[in-house]
Amino acid sequence: MRKNVDILSISDTAKSDDFFIQCDIDGDVNDVFGTHPKPRKVTDCGFCLCKEGNCVLMIDNFTYTLHSGDMVIVFPQSTLQTLRRSNDFRAHICASCVDILSNIKISNSVRLYMCIYENPCIPLTNIQQQYVAEGCRMLKEASALSSHSFRDEICKSVIISICYYIAGIYGEIEPVAKQPAKLQDLLFRRFRTLLSQDYKISREVGYYADKLCVTPRYLSSSVNNVSGISASTWIANITILNAKLLLANTDMTVHQVACELNFSNQSFFGSYFRARTGKSPKQFREESL
Repeated sequence: MRKNVDILSISDTAKSDDFFIQCDIDGDVNDVFGTHPKPRKVTDCGFCLCKEGNCVLMIDNFTYTLHSGDMVIVFPQSTLQTLRRSNDFRAHICASCVDILSNIKISNSVRLYMCIYENPCIPLTNIQQQYVAEGCRMLKEASALSSHSFRDEICKSVIISICYYIAGIYGEIEPVAKQPAKLQDLLFRRFRTLLSQDYKISREVGYYADKLCVTPRYLSSSVNNVSGISASTWIANITILNAKLLLANTDMTVHQVACELNFSNQSFFGSYFRARTGKSPKQFREESL
C-alpha cells in the first residue's frame, strides 16, 4: 500500500537523467511539470512564465492567478496544484535540482528567500520577460548538445544566470527601507509555521494559541487582520488540502486517511470533509481518478 503522497520531481518528466527540465507548454498539455490537476509535493525548484492566457495555481494554502507576463516561483517541498487553466495558456517552464542552487552566492540570501517565499508570483516588464524567455531558449539549445564534452556545465551556467537575473528582479521590487514587522505579522508567520507542523495533532485554535503563548481570541484576531482569513479557516484549509492529497494520490482507505489526520472516526472525518468541500471523501476520490 502507498502511504505517501505522490512526489513531483524532475525525474517524472525529464527524458533522461537530466538535473533540470525546460519546456514550453500550451493549453492542450495535460501533465507537464507543475501543471498537474492533482495536488502533489514538489522536490525541485522552478519557475513558470506565462506568455498567453491564464492559469490558477494553488501553492500550499495560497491561490495565484497567472496572466500574460506573470512569473511564479515554486520552492522545494511546496504542495502544488493547478486549479484551472485557459485553453490558450502558453508558458515557459524551467526547473532544476536543488543542488544547483548551492552554486549561487548572494549576500543576505535569507532575506531574498523570504521575499520570494512571501511573493512567489510577480509581474515582469517586457524587457524582463524577454530576458527570461531568452534564457529558456538558450537552456533548450544547450540541452541539445548531447555530444558536447561540457554540455552539463553549459546548462548549469545558463540556469545560474537566470537565477541571478530573477534574484535581481526581486531585489528591485523590495522597498528601499523596510519597516520592522508588526507583532501581528510575526505571530501570523509563527502560526503558519506551527500549523504546517502540527495540523495532524489538533484542529483547535486554542491548541495553537497555547503553543504561541497568546489567547485564542488574540490569535484569531491577529491572523484575520494579517491574512483576511480566520485562524480556524486556516486550520480547516490545510486539513482539507492534505486530506485531498491523501485521497487523490494514495491507496489509503477513507478510514486510514481519517486516522492519519487524527480524526476520532471515519464518520466525523466524512462530515468534516463534506461540510467544506460539498463532497464526501469517496466522491472526491472517484472524481480525482
